[in-house]
Amino acid sequence: MPRTKKQFEEIRNNRIALIERTAMECFASKGFHGTSINFIAKKAGISAGLTYNYFPSKDDLLTSIYLKGMNRIFDPVGQLKTINEKDFRAFIDHVFTEMERNIQFWKLYFIVMSQPDIFAKYQEHIMKAIAPLIVKMSSYFRKKGISEPETETRLLFSMLDGICMNYLIDSEHYPLNKVRKKILKRYEQ
Repeated sequence: MPRTKKQFEEIRNNRIALIERTAMECFASKGFHGTSINFIAKKAGISAGLTYNYFPSKDDLLTSIYLKGMNRIFDPVGQLKTINEKDFRAFIDHVFTEMERNIQFWKLYFIVMSQPDIFAKYQEHIMKAIAPLIVKMSSYFRKKGISEPETETRLLFSMLDGICMNYLIDSEHYPLNKVRKKILKRYEQ
């Protein structure tokens, strides 16, 4: 029996997910420059031609992975007009959950951030994803009476980056849940 349009779409989505998952692992372990499309395809158990069918270049593949990862992190507050206490708590909980669930993405995130030639390609995407959150979070801090709310927002994001980096270095011993609670306590005042 011939496949339906829905079945073809499911196959397509599964292949894209396989390629992205494999590429993320390869980029995270070998670096962007040290990973070729051929290597990704071989690790995924598919042909390089099929990989190119879905992603015309390694840059396109990295862009897809990176943007989906960033969206996954910021989506919980992206749809909100403003942030309240409950939203803030949910956002912090979500970020910490993402740290635990998607270690490969966070490795890739720091690889991108630490390589100027790669970061330059994604800086606009990153700022586009973060800018609305900076505005919303600054407004939240302003309503809470925190002086210099934009600076406080950037401090929070810097702390989250640092926490994530430390968790990646020693995920077995890092007290992630205790640190999450301290972050929440700091801003619940």
